[in-house]
Amino acid sequence: VLVRLFATSPYLAAHLVGHPELLDSLVRSDRGPAARNEESLTTALLEELDGASNEEEVLAALRRFRVAETIRIGLDDLGGEIVAEEVFAALTLLADVCVRAAAEQARRIVEASRPGATDRVDLAVVALGKMGAGEMGYASDLDLLFVYESRMEGFDGDAHSNATRWAQKMIGLLQAQTRD
Repeated sequence: VLVRLFATSPYLAAHLVGHPELLDSLVRSDRGPAARNEESLTTALLEELDGASNEEEVLAALRRFRVAETIRIGLDDLGGEIVAEEVFAALTLLADVCVRAAAEQARRIVEASRPGATDRVDLAVVALGKMGAGEMGYASDLDLLFVYESRMEGFDGDAHSNATRWAQKMIGLLQAQTRD
């Protein structure tokens, strides 16, 4: 399994080299296909985020989870256990679950620094491109559109400012460089 991974996918191999702690769980002989539904992925990510008490730990948990799941999907792909359409669907679902978690963690972080900041704001994150089409690849980027609505009539400068902070924090959680 590892020889195939390193011989055919420098992208996945680099991720595995950066996270050697994943090795045992990924190459077990009793490991089945990675197919997971939204509920099981969300539950697993929430468990990973459960101990995160600060932004750095949130970043690390999100990154660790995404990398582990991407490698899991890649191993099933390289092993011929799933077809291309299932790979696209699995990677899109993974991205969706991570984006949802990042949105919630960003909301929590903004609220911690500005209590009540997100109370009057509804924020929608719209996936465009490969994610919106359900065709994410291993190196696909996220094309996201943020739309907010204030619960007040007319222009609400505070809601605009708070929605912007929320969206910026979410982007930061998804793209920030971490130690690993």
